[in-house]
Amino acid sequence: MSKFMTYVIRMPVSEAARAALSNGVIRSVVTNGGQITGQSPIDHITLSEHLESRLEIWDADEARSEVATISELL
Repeated sequence: MSKFMTYVIRMPVSEAARAALSNGVIRSVVTNGGQITGQSPIDHITLSEHLESRLEIWDADEARSEVATISELL
């Protein structure tokens, strides 16, 4: 199993709800022994899918392999 998990969460409109959701996620990760290694205000899964669709199949497979290798080293 991978050491990493990526979620994309559509945040609520309310600033209070956004803060509560963010704080709840952070608290849960820390409480359960995880570590947040990155965060971004954009949907990187959709971005990655769009970038991948522009690559040749062999190039996308090579990138996946490189990421898997890097992830195992972290």
